[in-house]
Amino acid sequence: MTNLLAETITEVMGKDALLEPFKTAGGEDFFFYTRHKPSIKAGFFGLGVNATPGLHHPDMHFDTDALETGVDLFKAAVKKILG
Repeated sequence: MTNLLAETITEVMGKDALLEPFKTAGGEDFFFYTRHKPSIKAGFFGLGVNATPGLHHPDMHFDTDALETGVDLFKAAVKKILG
């Protein structure tokens, strides 16, 4: 799945948009699910959004252009999976 998404990012956004993967727990609890039940796999990808002052801060303003980019990436990935 990671390779498929990497291919999709390159196709949709260009090769410069794809950065080397790195391990992170992010800010999500889903990471802990993978520790409790190793058969569950979790992965994250970022959209280059500057999350300042922070995702859970009341002054955080979400970049709606990034949302559109994320939807485009998921649509392209689903098309690849479904053929």
